[in-house]
Amino acid sequence: MSCEYIFKEFAIPEYMTGGLEMYLNHGLEPGSFLMAVLCNDFVGACAHADDTNLRNLPAYAAYLYNFAPTNSWGSEGKVNEWMRAKRSGVEN
Repeated sequence: MSCEYIFKEFAIPEYMTGGLEMYLNHGLEPGSFLMAVLCNDFVGACAHADDTNLRNLPAYAAYLYNFAPTNSWGSEGKVNEWMRAKRSGVEN
């Protein structure tokens, strides 16, 4: 995912894909907006989003639903477990 992800008229901006890749591939903790998205915290995501990300929240939902492993997102517990497992080298 080295370029933006597009879903209908919404897109994950290219400047966000690196953080998402680092989280999914290596378990590195993302920034507050992406962490809220991954934890399924809509209010937190809106509170931490810049204008571009705020308009494009549906693209994040579509990407996670269609491409991210189900155990990598959805709650704070799942996200913390994903990061712990990836950093320790345990395959999820």
